[in-house]
Amino acid sequence: MMKRPAAYFLMIAGVIFLSACLKETMDDDRNPGCDPPSSNTFFQVVDKTSGADLFFGESPKYKINEINVYRTKDKTFKEPLRLIPVGGDIAAFSLAFDYHKPIDTLLIKIADTPIDSLFYTVKKPVNHCNPYEMENVKFNKVDIIRDKGLLVFKK
Repeated sequence: MMKRPAAYFLMIAGVIFLSACLKETMDDDRNPGCDPPSSNTFFQVVDKTSGADLFFGESPKYKINEINVYRTKDKTFKEPLRLIPVGGDIAAFSLAFDYHKPIDTLLIKIADTPIDSLFYTVKKPVNHCNPYEMENVKFNKVDIIRDKGLLVFKK
C-alpha cells in the first residue's frame, strides 16, 4: 500500500521538474541550434599617409610576428593575446576580445614603434546566434569606423 503513494509522489515530482525545464527553455530566446556567440574582430593596420597596408601589402613595412596585443594590466608585455593572420580577398588580423568586460583598453606593440592604445566598448548580441561586437572603437584616441567589416587602424 505504501508503494502506490510513493509512485504518485515521484510521478508528480517528475512532471513538475519537466515543466520547469520546459518553461526555462521556452523563456530562453536563444536558438539552441546556434554556436555560442563569438568575440572576434578583424583589423588591418595601414599607413596613415599613404593608406598602404603595413603587414599584408605588396611590400609590407613589418613582418606579421612584429605585432602583439596586450591587456593594459600586462605592463611587462610578457603575455600577448593571440592574433591570427587571416588571408583571402582581404588580409587582416583576427583578435578574440574579452566580451565579459563592457569597456576595455588594449595595448598594441608594433616592432619598435611607440605603443598604441585600442579602446572599445562591447555591444551585446541581440540573441544567442549573433556575435558580440566592438563598438565605440578608438585607436590612439581617434574614432575608428568599420570598413567592410574590418577595423582599419591608421598608424
